[in-house]
Amino acid sequence: MSEQITSTFYSNVKKSAKKLKKTLSIPHSKALELASQQAGYPTFYALDKAYKNKKPTQADFIQDVRNILINFVGSEYGNEVIEEYRSMVSGYHQGDEDIHSIVQSKLLDIFDHGVDDDGTNINAGWSVVNWCLCKETIKEIGYHYIKKDSIEDKIKGNLLVSMGHFFRSTADSYQSRRLVHPNFTIYVADWVRSIGAGNECQSMMLKIYSENENNGLAKGTTYWKNHQ
Repeated sequence: MSEQITSTFYSNVKKSAKKLKKTLSIPHSKALELASQQAGYPTFYALDKAYKNKKPTQADFIQDVRNILINFVGSEYGNEVIEEYRSMVSGYHQGDEDIHSIVQSKLLDIFDHGVDDDGTNINAGWSVVNWCLCKETIKEIGYHYIKKDSIEDKIKGNLLVSMGHFFRSTADSYQSRRLVHPNFTIYVADWVRSIGAGNECQSMMLKIYSENENNGLAKGTTYWKNHQ
């Protein structure tokens, strides 16, 4: 029995039921029962109840897009981008550590903790965020997910689009010497409120990501402004 019921899983069971109904010439209700049993549930009622009671968590989605970030940076394309700008980044980092490890470590640190820089080595952070991650490609991956059928994929897609804006916003913070910027979880809660809840996916995101006390994004904007 699946403990993580996604809308795709649920939809696939119903699609299987339609095929079984046609193939076996049985009533739709019986086909639903059979398809549910094949999927590991005793009845369709049990599957339906489990699906409707499942509530996606903030941490689940954040971890998903964090893993996509890791895979993207480590991909062939991600490595090509890093190599293209190696000379612009390596000069701001001392030591023998591999530039690819530096880039991934810095991006994940900003994703998890945001920016709180004392100004002693601004260009080290700025060079990584500005040169070594193609924000537009991250957004394009997000748009690809948004076109999928499941609400989980659509939310993941919105988060990836938001992540593209997030890293552009942190790069802007470094460049303009506003050296405080929140992590991705805080940023996305403001981002979804900035763009507005125009569909079911964004409405769900408003429930998943609680409103922050100090909103750093004005309506329609994607660059964080520190109001504190």
